[in-house]
Amino acid sequence: MRKRNDGGITAEEIASAVGITTVSARRYLKLFQDKQIVACDLIYGKQGRPTYIFRALQ
Repeated sequence: MRKRNDGGITAEEIASAVGITTVSARRYLKLFQDKQIVACDLIYGKQGRPTYIFRALQ
């Protein structure tokens, strides 16, 4: 997995690296976010849905 320049990673990148679906990756990342293990930032592009960028808090 490669980190982005901002130090985070997308759910899609995690899912691809570990061989699970993006939906499953988001589900686990949401659980980790609730337990304050990761933080989530939204990146808005010019069009379409925002991209969620996750980064470890520890």
